[in-house]
Amino acid sequence: MRRQITNQEVILIKHLSHLGYREKLIKMIVKDCSQSAINKIINGNARVDIKYDPKIGAEITDEQLGRLKAVDRIISCPALFTNDLDDEITYLHVLKFFMVEKTELYRKFPHLAKSRINKYLSKKEVDILRFHPQLIGVEPSVYYDLILDFFTEE
Repeated sequence: MRRQITNQEVILIKHLSHLGYREKLIKMIVKDCSQSAINKIINGNARVDIKYDPKIGAEITDEQLGRLKAVDRIISCPALFTNDLDDEITYLHVLKFFMVEKTELYRKFPHLAKSRINKYLSKKEVDILRFHPQLIGVEPSVYYDLILDFFTEE
């Protein structure tokens, strides 16, 4: 049986959407909500009785705040503190998974030609779970939870 999404979570989903977060990232932050439920809430097809006021914002748990900070850190594309090409390729795939636009990748990796970035991103065998998130200042436990929870539908 599916867990009922709480009113606080509905407001948080609407708030994160208002701030410009995509459904995939909202799912990682809120946790235990299906992407289809998030989509329905954002599009006004479910839980319309719960009103969201952008001036008030939303309550957020400590766990959700930790996840939000980790997502924000990752999508800000911080510099990678390594000279290892494999780490860099994996990092590009991490950024792709977290929906960072290619134009942003081109800007953040000026030492790589666009064609090289595209070539690296086309590699299918890259495992983003092998990435070392501490290279960009993200706690490993939070990073792995974000990814693993995304693939675990409730």
